[in-house]
Amino acid sequence: MAEDCLFEEFPDDVVVFDPSTGETHFATQLPALILAELDTTPRSVETLIERLAGPTRLEQAAEQQILDALTRLEAAELVESEPSESD
Repeated sequence: MAEDCLFEEFPDDVVVFDPSTGETHFATQLPALILAELDTTPRSVETLIERLAGPTRLEQAAEQQILDALTRLEAAELVESEPSESD
């Protein structure tokens, strides 16, 4: 996750300021949950989905929403992907 980002939570959104770029990002609940999960520990996509879903298995559409949110967060340079160990 982008280092030193500042977060401000509101009832429906989270505002993220990235001092390294000077950009402010507005995130809805799902991207905010993803950022919170990745705040201290890098996680694989599979582990992230498991942690967000809890004990239930998500439908494909819900998993796709998580993947889409990750793509947007990566494009905003708020998270970065790393090659998996199998790559």
